[in-house]
Amino acid sequence: MQLVFATPAERVAVETLTRVQPLLDELEGGVLLIGGLMARLVVERSGVELPIRPTADVDLGVTRKDPVRLYGSVARVGPRLRELGFESGADAAHGTYRFVGVDQPELIVDVLSVPNERRDTTPHLEPGIEAIEAPGLSYAFAQGVDVAHVRFADAEGAVLGDVRVPLPRPDAAFVLKAALVGRRSHPPVLAADTADAVSLAAVVLGSEPSLDRLDRAKSTSELAACRRFVAACADAESAHARRVADGLGFDRSQRVTYATWAADIMEQLRARLDWPPA
Repeated sequence: MQLVFATPAERVAVETLTRVQPLLDELEGGVLLIGGLMARLVVERSGVELPIRPTADVDLGVTRKDPVRLYGSVARVGPRLRELGFESGADAAHGTYRFVGVDQPELIVDVLSVPNERRDTTPHLEPGIEAIEAPGLSYAFAQGVDVAHVRFADAEGAVLGDVRVPLPRPDAAFVLKAALVGRRSHPPVLAADTADAVSLAAVVLGSEPSLDRLDRAKSTSELAACRRFVAACADAESAHARRVADGLGFDRSQRVTYATWAADIMEQLRARLDWPPA
């Protein structure tokens, strides 16, 4: 897959991904790209024509279990990121889960963990990295890791980087974003995550395997959060639906248009999966 990444934020994302490629390779099967960049790549890979939201940060979800095996005093993520030119704790507003480039502080990697995966009371992913849990990550790992070979190019076609990116399945990408919306409060971040979740729902609607996996999934708190989000967003007058245009970077004049689009997507998804209305 070749993608054009031309904005400054997109170039930062490519540089960050390229720098962490050795870590992604070493943790293969136990690491996933999540967050806004994940949503962008899953949407682009699907071939569905949707609005694009540029993002620069790289968010990684890591399991403590096989094949990573972060048990006891084992530390694999932090030491490797430091070897690759990152440091944690430099950003006072965030904890030790955030790593920034020593020479390029605009390069940001957040390392997040699977909810309820700890085997003890230590609130750490590994020694030195606090456990910040990503809702939906347990569902995502259960569906498997889909490694995508992505070539990034600028507007003129010059190659910026070739990266093997560990992506979640489309249904898992949707669960990750939809389950996260209920935990957000900062308006710009909430709007961005809502827009991502609706776009990923549109991708899921075009993928029978994704719909089947959601249909067969056992009821969990993650899936319950998704159902609540879908039911709320199926109403074009809801706050969820009306913030989609903001999340995609459009002005207020586009709010009704994108709220109607979001509500239609969610109603189709709700009906297909036989999820309850609001």
